[in-house]
Amino acid sequence: GYVVLLAKGAGLLEAQHLEAHSTADGSVTLRHRVLDVLYRSTGGAQGESEHVFVNGSGLPTQQGVWRVLELGFGTGLNFLTTAAQAQRLGRSLNYVAVDAEPIPPEFVPVGYPHTDLARAALTACRQSDKPQTMQAAGICLELHPRRWQEAQLTLEPVHAVFHDPFDPSVNPDCWTVEAFAWSRTRITPTGRLATYSAAGHIRRAMREAGYVVAR
Repeated sequence: GYVVLLAKGAGLLEAQHLEAHSTADGSVTLRHRVLDVLYRSTGGAQGESEHVFVNGSGLPTQQGVWRVLELGFGTGLNFLTTAAQAQRLGRSLNYVAVDAEPIPPEFVPVGYPHTDLARAALTACRQSDKPQTMQAAGICLELHPRRWQEAQLTLEPVHAVFHDPFDPSVNPDCWTVEAFAWSRTRITPTGRLATYSAAGHIRRAMREAGYVVAR
């Protein structure tokens, strides 16, 4: 499998730009001090990742190799949670993430089987400013430190899109019809897009991009 990352912003994000926050389920998220936004819900970072993205995308019922495209790698928690679930179920994982502002690797959450893999990808990506691919025991992570508009992706159609950039007030270009069309052309006919927002204008943009949206 493999993972691709595209960053959330421009420039090199440093440790002084971030601060850790405990969340209600005991897991940790980060606050971006410059933008004054959190990477995950304070109601439970781990719980949100499992419920909204891994389970919400239907991946646990997917047989064979799991293929995921993520917009907004962030702290790497969605990748870590997905990789841990894939490992438990005996699945291989091809994980593609796009993030324009990769975090310093020391902020990747600890206690997950593939924390070191995520940290290695972030370290190499921040040093070279080029896409990086890391693999270990059926898990593949490819990191693109780019905006989604600039990412050069070559991948098989994915089973799940994790649409997880910062919210529209901070990252408006990640919530447009064009942004959703970018992922829609890369997903299988039965694949699912998972995201944390259900605002009306976002649902309309998804529909216009070709997604089927229902409650």
